[in-house]
Amino acid sequence: MKKLFSFFLIICLTSFSYSKESFVSYEFGRGVKFAKCPLRIGGYFSLKYRWTNKEEFEFNVENLALLLYGNLAKRLSFFSEIEARNLYVKKREIEIEEEDDDDDEDDEYEEIEVEIEREFVINPELERIFFDYLFSDAIRFRVGKFITPIGLWNPIHLPPLKWTSIDPPASIYFFPAFTTGVRLYGLLPFQESSWEYSIFLQRTKGIDDRNNNVKTDNFIGGQIQKYFSDISLGLFLGRFKDLNIQKNVAFVGFSVDIPYRRFRLMSEFIYGIEHKVKDYTRRAYYIQGIYRIFNKNYLIIRNDYFSSQKSHRNIKAILLGWNYRPLIPISFKLEVQFRKDSLKGDITEVATSFSVLF
Repeated sequence: MKKLFSFFLIICLTSFSYSKESFVSYEFGRGVKFAKCPLRIGGYFSLKYRWTNKEEFEFNVENLALLLYGNLAKRLSFFSEIEARNLYVKKREIEIEEEDDDDDEDDEYEEIEVEIEREFVINPELERIFFDYLFSDAIRFRVGKFITPIGLWNPIHLPPLKWTSIDPPASIYFFPAFTTGVRLYGLLPFQESSWEYSIFLQRTKGIDDRNNNVKTDNFIGGQIQKYFSDISLGLFLGRFKDLNIQKNVAFVGFSVDIPYRRFRLMSEFIYGIEHKVKDYTRRAYYIQGIYRIFNKNYLIIRNDYFSSQKSHRNIKAILLGWNYRPLIPISFKLEVQFRKDSLKGDITEVATSFSVLF
């Protein structure tokens, strides 16, 4: 994996030097294209700094990724992403360690202070790899490892395209971010194709699952979205086995995305149940408003909520953020979040990041 990552990186860097030659071209944000080769080579980079009033901090060169993608044939396309995460990390934080010895009892938690400085290291992971086949606009197949196609936040994977550095709890605690399996999706052929569906199935362990927030070998889910011009409403559900806690988890949720002139409203509500000896519920939502103050500058306000019946954990947060996008592939972010956490107490967190898609 390291040799493959290095090979892609060398090609990308050397290609910039020869971008004037006729056999290769480069487009910022879309990568390098070689003549007579159906695939492009691109990537992205991001770094982040965060600080809290609990004397926690983190400086993280968090992502360097290489993308290889394109059309192999008229109906067949390919996409792969190799990512090196946390290339350099210096941080001090308080972690909550969960002790779960008895499924009939509530979990117990212990606070652990962690201080880490890790030197520059490249440890690449296979983030995504899949093939798409297009039968028609109504029938498309995907096979491989791909982003779990649920909700609004999870599918926006690339850091330059995300609105904030701090993710809402609703995007973290309910389902795996990645799925290894098959997906059937497309536009439903009625009402001027304003309905979009997606069904996916995983029946094996994930490909290179180190970066997944939940590890599972049995995941099924789906989503349906209705479009009213630019407005979209979505309903999604799923079920999987969480291998870390050896429990089955089911969830259901809905999303809404409403753009209007300079303003955009995004929201997701999710309800989940852990099944084993007892059933425990989880609930979460976020409501996010985005306002374009002036050209390429966006003000973001978000309300987050999360609760877990089993851990008795409740999170309520308000986030104020600024996102400056001088170009679509570049994003500078600055945000402050005021968070009430039943396990960690009242936290004020400041985060800033830079990311670029090259």
